[in-house]
Amino acid sequence: MMRSSLLVLLAVALGPATLAADEPPTAQAFQVFENTMPMGPRITPYLQYQTEQAWKQDDKRRAAWAAIHDERDLLRAQDELRQKLLQMIGGLPAEKNGFARAHHRHDPNGWVLHRKINL
Repeated sequence: MMRSSLLVLLAVALGPATLAADEPPTAQAFQVFENTMPMGPRITPYLQYQTEQAWKQDDKRRAAWAAIHDERDLLRAQDELRQKLLQMIGGLPAEKNGFARAHHRHDPNGWVLHRKINL
């Protein structure tokens, strides 16, 4: 008798909990933060900064292009760009005469060994 009354009491106590478990949870149950940003692309402060920098650089390029009126100005602009590029890459290596010879040697195992000598 005690056992059956305990089971009835347990069934009555857990009955609503099992019914609530059958319903799927709402979207608010999975929301961690109250005020979330809407989905989709947005401009962050850093992206805004990058965009402003790009527009400033573009304005400088347009002004430099507008300042070219004759061939002498064009050659000067080309030389400035060339110097800036060489500075960015750290310059070019010292030039040798540009000719090279390749020496081939066969070793006993059948391998061909190549060696390039710059003159």
